[in-house]
Amino acid sequence: MKLRPTRIRVFEMKINHSVCVVFCATVCAGFIACNNSIGDNTIKVVIPNGSQYSEQIDSVSLGLRGTMSNRVFYNNGNFNLNLKSVSEESLESSDKIGLKNTIISDPLARLYSDKYLSLISAFKNGKLVGVIALGNQEGWFMTPIYLDRKCKISGSFKEGRYTSVINLSLLKGWNKTYSIETEDYKEWTTVPPKGLEWRVQFDVN
Repeated sequence: MKLRPTRIRVFEMKINHSVCVVFCATVCAGFIACNNSIGDNTIKVVIPNGSQYSEQIDSVSLGLRGTMSNRVFYNNGNFNLNLKSVSEESLESSDKIGLKNTIISDPLARLYSDKYLSLISAFKNGKLVGVIALGNQEGWFMTPIYLDRKCKISGSFKEGRYTSVINLSLLKGWNKTYSIETEDYKEWTTVPPKGLEWRVQFDVN
């Protein structure tokens, strides 16, 4: 099963932190409450019928550049990736990422994201040959995000024909978030939707 080329552009748009800035800054009723629980830095991947790609893929790593996790063997589409630690210098404060219009219980909360984090790079003999992503036909996509403390972000607002909803319960460390966009609805959540499946697309250059 392959991703449509248009889906890749959606991935890049959805997880670019600048998109999160717009999405979070315009929340009408939002809040962030923070403390120190620990998130999960492991992404477990099981690709349906993944062995069919074993001749085309020999290793994988998170990020379109393959730099956000360890690189591991493809293993017939059944593998785990460990996200790398985030340096203090890479974290952004809430006021710099557009959260100043929300209610923040701890103004020192900081986060890290990257526009390529929803894509797993697929390699053959060291050459990028494709990408792997978790999503479904309706437009859900999974994107990891890093927080330096436990945070809850929620709210909703109306903008033109769109109804936008935020429902994030984030732990300290890496978290998996999911985004969806339909003709009149947008949502950003940490609740895994039903029907997600790992998908492979080749010819991404």
